[in-house]
Amino acid sequence: MGKCYQASAAFLHLTLMKHIPLKVTKKIFAKPQFNETEKQLMRLVKQNQLSVGELVKCVECGIVDVSTNDKLVDALYDDEETTYRNIGQIWRGCESNNPVLAGIATLYLNKHVIFDVLE
Repeated sequence: MGKCYQASAAFLHLTLMKHIPLKVTKKIFAKPQFNETEKQLMRLVKQNQLSVGELVKCVECGIVDVSTNDKLVDALYDDEETTYRNIGQIWRGCESNNPVLAGIATLYLNKHVIFDVLE
């Protein structure tokens, strides 16, 4: 309840005390609207830490459950050729590459996801 109260108080403060137009304050407090690719990406990244190549393969192959490392490895690294280091190269030319990259860029620019360097 605390978060809801704080958000309501902030909304009223901006609208009534700071005289910010209602249209602007509604926009500030609105939930983000994601397209289907962005929704799919958000569902995946909430389950496990994934690279861009892994996200592309998940979308291309319709993989939805990567909640554990075992499920991730079984779904993404199911052949002898695919490794963590080359998965991005393998999936670079696939059909869903551009929409996935656009979705990742949008989520990143709107600060819904962050990138981390893994070695």
